[in-house]
Amino acid sequence: MKFNVSKLPADFKEKLAKFALHSPFEINENGVVLTAEKSDNAGYERGENSLKIRYNKVYEFFYSLKRSLEGNKTSENIKCRFDEFGVMLECSRNAVKKVDSVKDYIDHLALMGYNQLQLYTEDTYEIEGEPYFGYMRGRYSIAELKEIDSYARSYDIEVVPCVQTFAHLNQAFRWKRFKDIRDIDDILLAGDERTYEFIDRMFASLAKAFTSRKIHLGMDEAHNVGRGKYRDLFGNEKGHVVLLRHLRRVLDIAHKYGFECMMWSDMFFRLQFNGNARPTPDMPQLSKEIIDLVPKDVSLVYWDYYQLNREMYDNMIERHQKFGNEIVFAGGAWCWHGFAPHIKFSEKATGCAFESCINHKIKRVFLTTWGDDGAECSPFALYSAFSFGSDIAYGDKKHEKSLYALTKMKKSDVLALDSVNDIEREDEHVECMSKVALYNDPFIGTFDPVIDESKAEKFKEITKKIHSAKLRAGKYAYLFDTLEKLSSVLEIKYALGVKTRRLYKAGDKKALEKLVKEDYLPLIKRLEKFYAAFAYQWEKENKPFGFEIQDIRLGGLIQRVKHCAKSLTDYVNGKLDKIAELEEELLAPDMGGNPRSNNRYIEQVSPAVISMNVL
Repeated sequence: MKFNVSKLPADFKEKLAKFALHSPFEINENGVVLTAEKSDNAGYERGENSLKIRYNKVYEFFYSLKRSLEGNKTSENIKCRFDEFGVMLECSRNAVKKVDSVKDYIDHLALMGYNQLQLYTEDTYEIEGEPYFGYMRGRYSIAELKEIDSYARSYDIEVVPCVQTFAHLNQAFRWKRFKDIRDIDDILLAGDERTYEFIDRMFASLAKAFTSRKIHLGMDEAHNVGRGKYRDLFGNEKGHVVLLRHLRRVLDIAHKYGFECMMWSDMFFRLQFNGNARPTPDMPQLSKEIIDLVPKDVSLVYWDYYQLNREMYDNMIERHQKFGNEIVFAGGAWCWHGFAPHIKFSEKATGCAFESCINHKIKRVFLTTWGDDGAECSPFALYSAFSFGSDIAYGDKKHEKSLYALTKMKKSDVLALDSVNDIEREDEHVECMSKVALYNDPFIGTFDPVIDESKAEKFKEITKKIHSAKLRAGKYAYLFDTLEKLSSVLEIKYALGVKTRRLYKAGDKKALEKLVKEDYLPLIKRLEKFYAAFAYQWEKENKPFGFEIQDIRLGGLIQRVKHCAKSLTDYVNGKLDKIAELEEELLAPDMGGNPRSNNRYIEQVSPAVISMNVL
């Protein structure tokens, strides 16, 4: 479709010029005349050669425009079922998004009708007077956060700081400055006045950086609260007592700076249910003692991205409602299990969760984009999942047309991004065999017992599938290029250790010589191409800090493959009488949970010591 934008405000024209690069319309003076009208009721109306967009908030203009591209309706009224509808962008697990990347994200959020962006920053934001907080981690300066905040406000999108005021501060604790206010693990020392002086400086800086006076305090997963230095100083107390006393102090500091607070709710459940954050319907209710102690001036964020049926969401929302606090729901767009997204699973879980939220009249929701173990997957690969969530929020059942209007891509092409993990089955599931197989050592073979050698052939078709989608992906082609190169690596690497051990055990030196020539040496070249594609993706989206870890991991993998190739060659040529690692009998990877979903590089690559705990 062609649009004549001459009658629009200048800033709308500028934004539409960017959208035209990835949306199915173009700006042309001979096109349909596009106009904007301020109204309490968002939507659009078509004329013979005109399209009038009604909006109250600026993002509603762009969402309504995108909605008009989905079909041929003459008019439509548009309303979100949620008052706060957001996305949390992870910026703590090494990949701190460039300011321009965050702006691009905000552009897309507006087109999907989202009105909130949470920036998840553990230690990756500036605290004045704390030079070691986020040191060499790519932290955002106050000036950068102000720039992001201002850009979002041009769409009437609110940027909310999402920080940590209790646990998840492991990177900060490497510095002596913060060791004195550490309790245990990654948890701040409750009850110590130095802790609250630090938190005061935290809020003072956040108040300068953001115009919003909403804040997410974190406070999740503090599993060993009160069991370290706290117990030495103050004695043995119940975990929920320590948590709630600390929470009260943090809330008082937050209120001093005018902040309205929310926090993850899992600790209230974990402390009663032996670490379980989501008790099943048949389990007892949370104790009245805990419920009565929870302050009423904090909203509770129920986070859950695991369930594929509504019953569990219904159960947990109803348990939360017993607190009497305002409830916020946080779902997930899965980009935290390796290099590839899990779009199908994300959408199925989001559908169940959002329908439960709507049924229970939950008015504040957002989707998370965690970056566990190094943030290898781009959150930009999740636009389909965000679009799907938007469709539910606004009651739009034209999912494929909605996605096309956003990205100019077919759903089948976008789902190609999932395919490097669709090895065992292709339904909605969460596995990261692409990362497991990538780092699984050819000789040590920790995960060889769960690798089916016959499945390796699937990667040839997967590579072709991703390559075909890449040709139609436009501005998003680089995302497909990274995973195409990874799939090409896995054509060889997926079952390389299994093949190597089988041929070694058979004593077939001729076959091993061929394996070095036809698998190991070509693999090195493919790994180098994958590295280059992944480096380009990182440099396009993120600040450079944190990529040194990827250099170490992928550079180490390339060197390891070279070393294994040389050892095999030496064995074939009689320079080695045996290869000790291949002499060992393999055991099942007994690490707990599904080994095919193991996302930890440190466990994938070797049982050897890689690092000591520096805390």
